[in-house]
Amino acid sequence: MNHILFYSCGIGFVLGIFCRSLLVYSLLEILWGGVITFGLVLLWQRKNEVFSLPHIRAVLFFALFFLLGSLRMDFALLDSPSMLRTLVGEKVTLEGVVVSPPDVRESTQQLTVAVEEEKVLVSTEPYTKYGYGDTVEVSGTLAVPEVFETESLRVFDYPKYLMSRGISYTLAFAEVTVQSSGGGNPVVRHLLTFKESFVARIQEHIPHPESALANGLLLGIKQGLGDTLEEAFRTTGIMHIVVLSGYNMMLVVQCISLVLALFFSQRVQIAFGVMGIIAFTLMVGLGASVVRASAMAILVLLAQATGRTYTVLRALMLVGVAMLIANPYLLVYDVGFQLSFLATFGLIMGAPLVERFAHRVPTFLKLREFFVATVAVQIFVTPLLLYQIGEFSSVAVLVNMLVLPMVAPAMLLTFLTGVSAFVFPHVSVLLGYVAYLSLSYIIAVALFFSSLPLSAFVVPVFPFWLLVAMYAVLAYLLWRSLRTKDSVHPQARETPFSQWTIVEENEFVEQVSKKKKEVSNEIPIFFR
Repeated sequence: MNHILFYSCGIGFVLGIFCRSLLVYSLLEILWGGVITFGLVLLWQRKNEVFSLPHIRAVLFFALFFLLGSLRMDFALLDSPSMLRTLVGEKVTLEGVVVSPPDVRESTQQLTVAVEEEKVLVSTEPYTKYGYGDTVEVSGTLAVPEVFETESLRVFDYPKYLMSRGISYTLAFAEVTVQSSGGGNPVVRHLLTFKESFVARIQEHIPHPESALANGLLLGIKQGLGDTLEEAFRTTGIMHIVVLSGYNMMLVVQCISLVLALFFSQRVQIAFGVMGIIAFTLMVGLGASVVRASAMAILVLLAQATGRTYTVLRALMLVGVAMLIANPYLLVYDVGFQLSFLATFGLIMGAPLVERFAHRVPTFLKLREFFVATVAVQIFVTPLLLYQIGEFSSVAVLVNMLVLPMVAPAMLLTFLTGVSAFVFPHVSVLLGYVAYLSLSYIIAVALFFSSLPLSAFVVPVFPFWLLVAMYAVLAYLLWRSLRTKDSVHPQARETPFSQWTIVEENEFVEQVSKKKKEVSNEIPIFFR
């Protein structure tokens, strides 16, 4: 019954944040709702002549954490004092520190500048180089971001999206002057300096646009792709490979583990592995998908070190609640957060069900595994994509099956090219050419399928209640499927960590695990 309490608390907290983000209600109304809910539960139990104390406890904990989630969001929505509010609409000159790597696009560059305790999003020309930790003086007209309508006629709550990043004001077409450099966190600054040097080495040995794709695969840098290639990736449903999804993080974690295993014991490997994951996360940026994947990978290592039981679904819930405690705006206003968790949940719960119908898909180059993963993810994220973006890719499953087998080799070759460029420049030329071939294949597939008629089509705007209905039907079908005894692999249920090896992301391949009696079994585990 402990797992029921755990999920009751987690779901209650998430729903509390969700409801308070969309609705306005007071603390008193929340308390009355809890009292009425508890009374209805008691009446239902007495009517059925069953008085189940554990279920009553689960409902009470659900109501309590719903209240806590509502209070957390209510606290985030409090109108805090602001020294900049009186300056909105006026031409101002502010001094602050650049607190995140600049976002450089073809026609503009965005800097996140911390002014005292507040952050301002500064837009300026893309030709001058700025860096993390620079103290800058910015001049322009201070504004409050506004809600706007996208090209697909969707309403985008830009103010709340920026609030999820801690930004309250914008400064467009600003004049920026660097006062000094070397500020900010020294660890982050050195990591970002190494990242810039690494990116420069890749660009020296791999031509554009393949180098831009290489940086996207390995470091999540998608700004250099260009509008044409970026649109092709979106149309074919493979944009996730260049935004550092959990799949990319899995490959990085496995690479770190393999290298450390050559020199250190298991405990030392785990310690260095955790530090490596944190360093990589800081270097590539604290995006929602990266933080989620990094946190779950760290939980895996900690469970391995302590011999504790690890359950993927519990880890997903724990990481999600922790992220929402830190930043409740993510739940409703950050699409990346939503897609990351839905895709992960789809792999955990949906992949075993999809696999039942995938026996005719060949196993060559793990095509069946990629097919199952792609279909499971598409089922769970498509309703949200249709609601938020309004574009449906009819070739996503096929393109993912063609592209994903090449992602790991391309990332490895890119990494080796960048590393060897520091010590063996001549070797990096050969590695860069091989990496170029693998990257060219991915680009060629994306451009070809995106050019086909009806490769993607736009879906008209539909109301929010229809999105809720879609996920309600999906939840009901999943619940019905899970009730059957043979619908889910026994190994996908809660299993002690010591009895199997967890495979990160959609690499849910059969692995050999060491049991206490040293009997090896091949067990498919699904983890994203």
